[in-house]
Amino acid sequence: MNRILPIGVIIVSFLMLMAGRAYGAPDSMEVEKAEPQTVGQAAARYGALIGFPTVVLAYGMETWDWGSRGSWRWRDEGWFGRDTDLGGADKFGHMWACYAITRISWSTFSYSEGDSWTKWLFTPLVAFTIGLGIEVGDAYTGKYGFSYQDLVMDSLGIALGMAFEAFPKVGAFVGFSLSYWPTNRFLDYEDRTLMDIESDISGYRYLLSFKLNGFHEIGFDVPDALRYLMLDLGYYTHGFSKYDEAVGDNSRRRNFFIGLSLNTAEVIRSAFRNSGSNLQAVTATPFEYFHVPVGLTKSFALD
Repeated sequence: MNRILPIGVIIVSFLMLMAGRAYGAPDSMEVEKAEPQTVGQAAARYGALIGFPTVVLAYGMETWDWGSRGSWRWRDEGWFGRDTDLGGADKFGHMWACYAITRISWSTFSYSEGDSWTKWLFTPLVAFTIGLGIEVGDAYTGKYGFSYQDLVMDSLGIALGMAFEAFPKVGAFVGFSLSYWPTNRFLDYEDRTLMDIESDISGYRYLLSFKLNGFHEIGFDVPDALRYLMLDLGYYTHGFSKYDEAVGDNSRRRNFFIGLSLNTAEVIRSAFRNSGSNLQAVTATPFEYFHVPVGLTKSFALD
C-alpha cells in the first residue's frame, strides 16, 4: 500500500505558518534569540513540534491497524524490484512525503525561530519523528511491519529537503514533486473511498525537475518562455495495485520517463505584483510539491 504521509499534515503546517505571520511579528524582532517573541511564533513552534506528529500518528492509529499485533514485527520490503509489493513506488512516496514535510517545517521554524540554530534541529526532528513513528506503529500490525527501507527513504527525503534549504541556489534549480491522476480502474472500483487514493499506485508519478528559472534566480536574464519550463526525470509503476489485480492485470511494469513541463509555481508567482506576499506564497507553494503534468513526456519501460 502506497501510504503517502497525509497531505493534510503539509497543508495544516503551511496554514499554521500563515496564521503565525498574521499575528504580526515586530519588524525589529531580535531573531538571534531562541525563544519565540510573539504568540504567533510560539503557536508555530509548538504546533509544529507537537501538533504535526500528533496528527499523523493519530491518523495512523485510526487507519493502519496499529496495535492489531501484540509483538514487534520486522519486514524486509525490498527496494525497487519487480518482485516487490509496489515496485518501489511506495519508497518514493516515503521520500517525497518526508521531503515535503521538511521543507514546510523549515518555513514554519524559520518564522518561529528566526536565525536561531534551533531551526536546524527542529526541522529534521519533526520529519524524522513522523517517519520513525509510522514504522514503529507498523511494527505492531500483522500486515506491515517495521521496514528499514522505508526509514532510509524517509531520511533521504529529509536530507534532500535540508540540502535545498542550506543551499537555496540549488533549490532554485532542482525540485522534487509528485503528480497524481486517478486511474480508471480506481474510479470503477465499487468499494473505493476517498482515502483509498493512497493505494491507487498506478496514478502516481515521482519526479526530479531541473528548473530553468534557476538561472534567473542567480542573475541571468532569462526569457520568460524559458523561465517557465522544467526538464523532468521521473518514475512510475503500473499493474501493482489491487485495482489492477481486480481486472486481471498483473503485468507489474516499472517505468522511468523524461519530459519537458510547465513550472506552474513560477507562472503563479509571476502573476502577482506584490512579490513575496502571503497570498502569493499560499497560492504558489503547493505546486512546488505537486506537479501539474502540462507538457511532453517520453516513457521507457524497465520491464
